[in-house]
Amino acid sequence: KSNITDLLIPNDNISASSQYTSKNNLSTLFPNLKNVVFSDKVTTIGDNIFFVENGKTNNLETVVFEGEPVAVGSCSFYRCSKLANIQGSIKSVSDGSFRYCSSLRAVELTDDTELECAFADCTSLQSIVLPNNLKTIAAWDFQNCTALTSITIPSSVTSVNKYSSIE
Repeated sequence: KSNITDLLIPNDNISASSQYTSKNNLSTLFPNLKNVVFSDKVTTIGDNIFFVENGKTNNLETVVFEGEPVAVGSCSFYRCSKLANIQGSIKSVSDGSFRYCSSLRAVELTDDTELECAFADCTSLQSIVLPNNLKTIAAWDFQNCTALTSITIPSSVTSVNKYSSIE
């Protein structure tokens, strides 16, 4: 196990090797990691790269996307409960990307960001402005976001899934 707390990821299209498990991903390889910077060459964050299994923890607190808005793969930061700060823009959030990120308070989304079960169980998320071109609020996008007191829904939204936790 590594004592590294800061990591720069210089390449594009980073992905973890095993699906829906924490084996061989960055949470397992760098358990003390607190800060990660994805360089301006990174446009896609692969599935499960920081996935944390139930009953385990990681120390990731800050993620920085230096370049253009990135596409975040399924379960990429799933159960990163200490993740509180995301700097940079996100263009798509796949299934469960930030689920159970219970310290996350705010996220910057681009006008064209697509969401899918994006922020379920982010119990510290207080407010969010949804992307201007968003058409649908999907099931479980904001399920159990108990601190959410402000959500700005653009006029482009034509469908709100009954399981979205938006009333």
